Amino acid sequence: MQFVEHQAAGIAYPVVADPQFGWAGWFPVVKFNRAETAASTTAIGVLKVCGKIARGLPVGLAACGISAVQIAIQAVIANSRGECIQLAPAPIGAMAFRYTGGYCR
Repeated sequence: MQFVEHQAAGIAYPVVADPQFGWAGWFPVVKFNRAETAASTTAIGVLKVCGKIARGLPVGLAACGISAVQIAIQAVIANSRGECIQLAPAPIGAMAFRYTGGYCR
């Protein structure tokens, strides 16, 4: 858990500073919560969320950029069903899968 002191006006709670990393079988995944999933329902939103996760690293941004439309489509479906998305590496880019429970809140 990370604690961040802040004094900026307009802060929305809870403040989420770190994505959830985990495993789906043999594959490492990055799990989005519901707010991150909702923010990823457009290709531009995907790039904004991925920019935070990749922390500016070109390989992470490239993976999201290549797969932005597929990720956004899965985010739209997940958002409409009260689910979340998780990203796993793909041969080219990243692949989004829907999930529920745990970090999906």
